[in-house]
Amino acid sequence: MNPPRAISPLFLAGVVGLACLIALPFVTPAYFLHIVIQILLWGFIYTAWSLMGRFGFVSLGHGAFMGIGAYVPALLWNYEGVTPWLGIPAGVLLSVLLALVIGYPCFRFRVIGHYFALVTLALSEVVLRTITASPGPGARVVDQDAEEQPARERSAAQRTLQRVEKVVAAEPDHGSAMSFGVTALISLGEKERAVDWADRAILLDPDNINLRYNLGCGMIQLGELDRGLDFVEYAVARSQQQGVNWFVLDNDLDPIRDHPRFKAMLAAAEARLASQAAPTSPLS
Repeated sequence: MNPPRAISPLFLAGVVGLACLIALPFVTPAYFLHIVIQILLWGFIYTAWSLMGRFGFVSLGHGAFMGIGAYVPALLWNYEGVTPWLGIPAGVLLSVLLALVIGYPCFRFRVIGHYFALVTLALSEVVLRTITASPGPGARVVDQDAEEQPARERSAAQRTLQRVEKVVAAEPDHGSAMSFGVTALISLGEKERAVDWADRAILLDPDNINLRYNLGCGMIQLGELDRGLDFVEYAVARSQQQGVNWFVLDNDLDPIRDHPRFKAMLAAAEARLASQAAPTSPLS
């Protein structure tokens, strides 16, 4: 009778790792679960690129196969009621079929080098356009995503406000936390409360340039232009050239771009910086 074989450490590590992955959705907060999923996705992409590199090919079409693998189970579930346990294998099979349709003629006719990279790039674009431009389920998914965007933004703002309120309750003098609360209140349409929180944040941290600038952008978004100009003016008057360049380009300031007061403060900042950069005479 042969003695029992010892369990390989590699096999044991694989079993433990698989068990941990299975348990993760039940014990991990949603945010950390999202991070783990992103790590696994990028690990998959890296592995695929690595395999292609070993054979001397440069493929830019991995997104096509990932898109098919992602959309097929989702569409089958949303519109046909097919369980993902069947939809996932179906997505894999369709990805394999697409790989055969593209790969066989490329290898048969020796399409290599830059030409192979261009073929795979075109494949990825064709799959993307097919999904997003199709009048079928693909377009409905994109439209539905656009329709649900405001609801998701409102939900995110509500969660942010709840967390900020907890921080402010524990640390009433936390001006930076209140500035995040102002952004959330603006997204929720609570104008009076947002203005009140902005004023309180300035009182708590009056010398914080970034705080004043961000609050100024928020007030401008609310239509409180004079209050927004007051906040932004403090930041403009104390910023270096890089900051002034940002003020010129920032889209959040578009509503006051032609305001005489804003033009004057930018001109004053440019003059201040020019005088600081000017060389001084040794006789002065």
